[in-house]
Amino acid sequence: MQSGQAVLLTGVSLGGLVVNLHRTHYNSANAYVPMLAGASPAEIFLQSQYRKITGKHALTHADKLCSVLNFEKDFKK
Repeated sequence: MQSGQAVLLTGVSLGGLVVNLHRTHYNSANAYVPMLAGASPAEIFLQSQYRKITGKHALTHADKLCSVLNFEKDFKK
């Protein structure tokens, strides 16, 4: 990358989640364009069709899963 060039990060679904995570922790790109993504990946395992492949321990301790995977509060800052 040459100096003075703008940096745009974009991604779809899991890629968008990574874009959001980068923004949350580094916020060093000029622009972020996540698509079909949020800051609550635990919900994928708890409330989507993937729930059926989520382990019983994770489902039993959903609060722990959320505290480890979700980063909504930091994202909003």
